[in-house]
Amino acid sequence: MFVFVVAVGGLLQGAWIGSLALLAHAVLVWPEVGDFAARLGVAWVRLVCAGVTLVVFIVLVSLGAGDDEIAVEPEMSRSDVMSKLSPPPSTLGAYRSKIPGHAFSRIDRSDYYISVHRRLGPTRVRDANTLAPWVALRVSFASSCDRVDMVEISQDASQAELRWFVDCLNRQRFYVNEADAKATRVKFADVPDTAVIDLLPEDLPRAENAKVIGFDELAGLRICEASLRSRLQQPDAYRPVGAARTQRHPQRGRVTITRSFITSNGLGQSIHSQWECLLDAGDTRVIEIKWLDAGQWRVAAKGSLHHGGAWN
Repeated sequence: MFVFVVAVGGLLQGAWIGSLALLAHAVLVWPEVGDFAARLGVAWVRLVCAGVTLVVFIVLVSLGAGDDEIAVEPEMSRSDVMSKLSPPPSTLGAYRSKIPGHAFSRIDRSDYYISVHRRLGPTRVRDANTLAPWVALRVSFASSCDRVDMVEISQDASQAELRWFVDCLNRQRFYVNEADAKATRVKFADVPDTAVIDLLPEDLPRAENAKVIGFDELAGLRICEASLRSRLQQPDAYRPVGAARTQRHPQRGRVTITRSFITSNGLGQSIHSQWECLLDAGDTRVIEIKWLDAGQWRVAAKGSLHHGGAWN
């Protein structure tokens, strides 16, 4: 009776093969079946029924074992991994369709661009206008950019190195330097829009907020402190005070770290001060560092050192 009840419960749970095996066992070993065989004078029928039941049970359970197996996902090949790291192949025209005509405007001689002309000069302005479409194309390769919205020359651009920032409609921002813009032009200048292209990792720009997400705060703190100590009169007297404070700037891909410290002047007197360090979150490069010296900010940026100055 117990085996029969268990079999019925298995049927209700959907375990069909195991339940049928239990039902067969329950029927064959039911007392009335054995008694009927004994009355017929065939006493060995009970033993045969038990043996057949055992064999049927083992066979059916072994066949049903496969029903409960957990499917194991096959190991991904290198090509599968690469396909997850980069966008699937598409035509060059499909990427260009992410760039509307208003995305970039030529740098002209209007008042809006007067400072750009002064900083870059006419030759480099022409270069910037020529490369702007390739800057937009490079950013269109990024799957995190739904559609290019605006391409503008960056304030960091100079005659030595052009640099642009690109904003997408989904509020993702990218920075593209001159070398990457030229590389994109060389690689895709003669490629027709109908051609299917398979992008390589070096073709894919990285959004600024992605740099901030993976930023190593401890490494950034060490780099900032090393940069500051190299500029102090008494670098060995540097002593940090309290915990450092970190502020992230996702749209710019930058991080500001601030910390108080104690140092000594030329007379050996202790001085309480503070420093602020602006880092590129992508390569943990110090963009600008400033510290209080006799009540005035001293600023070091890109190898230059001056008093006062703007802190952006």
